[in-house]
Amino acid sequence: MLQSVVNRCNLKYLYKFWGAVMEDAFEGRFEKLTSAFTERLRAELDTLEQFSEGLQNNTVDTELFDQVKYIAHRLAGASRVFGYNELTASAQAVETLIAERGDSTAIAEETRRLAEDIRRAVSA
Repeated sequence: MLQSVVNRCNLKYLYKFWGAVMEDAFEGRFEKLTSAFTERLRAELDTLEQFSEGLQNNTVDTELFDQVKYIAHRLAGASRVFGYNELTASAQAVETLIAERGDSTAIAEETRRLAEDIRRAVSA
């Protein structure tokens, strides 16, 4: 009986100790991932703006369509994980419009909206 109590106490101590260590490690890693995600958002602004302008000028190729669809898909899923909830709806809208081969004016407007949302989010 006494051994059982000692084992439980040791487990509680180990859990407290390693739980704190793991939590600290996770926090540090998550901060790095969030920072990398934010930098990637900044880098993708040019692509989104180029795409939006290209749609207005009828100069967008298939590769750029695919690239923006991928960006929108990734943002729709990852933005919430990294605390950018405000990007989810506009990213989903861009992805859906491209997938459904929507009107190019609507796609351009929604892509501009996504770029504006990103700009606001990363400057906050």
